Amino acid sequence: MRQIIGMLGARGSGKDTCAAVLVNELGFIRIGFADTLYQEAADAFRTTVEYLGNRKSKELPQTPLALSRCVNVHFVEIALKSATRDRSLRDAALHYFKTGELTPHVSARRTRGVLKAARSPRWTLQLWGTEFRRKSKYGYDSYWLDQVRAAVNAQPGKCFVITDVRFKNEAFFVVSIGGVLHRVRRPALEARDAAERKVTGLAAHPSETELLDHPVDFEFLNEEGQLAQLRLDVLQQAGFLEKKAA
Repeated sequence: MRQIIGMLGARGSGKDTCAAVLVNELGFIRIGFADTLYQEAADAFRTTVEYLGNRKSKELPQTPLALSRCVNVHFVEIALKSATRDRSLRDAALHYFKTGELTPHVSARRTRGVLKAARSPRWTLQLWGTEFRRKSKYGYDSYWLDQVRAAVNAQPGKCFVITDVRFKNEAFFVVSIGGVLHRVRRPALEARDAAERKVTGLAAHPSETELLDHPVDFEFLNEEGQLAQLRLDVLQQAGFLEKKAA
């Protein structure tokens, strides 16, 4: 019987690791709400999906992702709202991006600076996925859901694992198409992230917090050095679901 599993969990918790077990050993098809997101952002910055997805550099500001390198003016418009709270600077920077003309009331250094500032892949992707495609006039709330729905409907009878359920509307969507929700927890990573936020004072993006307390059908514990056990847990749970459905 068909299974659709949506994976929840913090970045680096092991969602992809669990999905790999389902794909490689049970024949699931891996899909993500962010698959199209990565491709859209890569096209807009004339780079590759692999570049954006490199875990080693995902948090590091990089010049190729400066807003001045983007070819999507609508994204630049939305991104500037997160880049600076200064309305005058935002307007001046957007005007300069569109026309190449500076405005007299904002310095050239500040105008060019906000556009040429290096940005991290994570910052870029989070803005593209949420503020741009879900919350602005250039998208709609179910934008990413529709991409996954089309992919799932195109292969009826196949089992899918959705590796990046991050928002409530995504969780409800998985359940609405007959799926179940599994959360992956990695206590050591959670402790490190909490300590880092305490030091930096930076709040986590909604994509990292919205489902922290959301109910799930099963929860995996990814303890350090216990990948073999995690694999067994994933296989056992998938088998349990299959027997239950039968």
